[in-house]
Amino acid sequence: MFGSPFLNRLSVLTGRSVEEELLTGHVEEVNWINYLRCKMSVVGDKELYFVFLLFHLSPAFWVLAFDNVLIQQSFLPKHLSGGFPKFPPFVLHPGLTPETNRLTNERRKNFHT
Repeated sequence: MFGSPFLNRLSVLTGRSVEEELLTGHVEEVNWINYLRCKMSVVGDKELYFVFLLFHLSPAFWVLAFDNVLIQQSFLPKHLSGGFPKFPPFVLHPGLTPETNRLTNERRKNFHT
């Protein structure tokens, strides 16, 4: 065998550690399932199902509506004041000559005016 003399021992310890973690996870899962089974009690058919109504989803819709209002209040004035440029004033295109860059930028400016 080549390499470090500790390699075989390290491999054994790593394998045992992984096996122990898998076993611990399995035992915890079994204990959790048993805990849930002890807490479960079915009295009648009505308690088996829970009906979601629009009332239950209303907090999510209120958050969406409030978020929409905040977005409109922050971006609409900026847009109306002309704060968002349509294109950057000067764009360098890689691989083109400076003359071609100048012509491209002039075309872009003339296109939106």
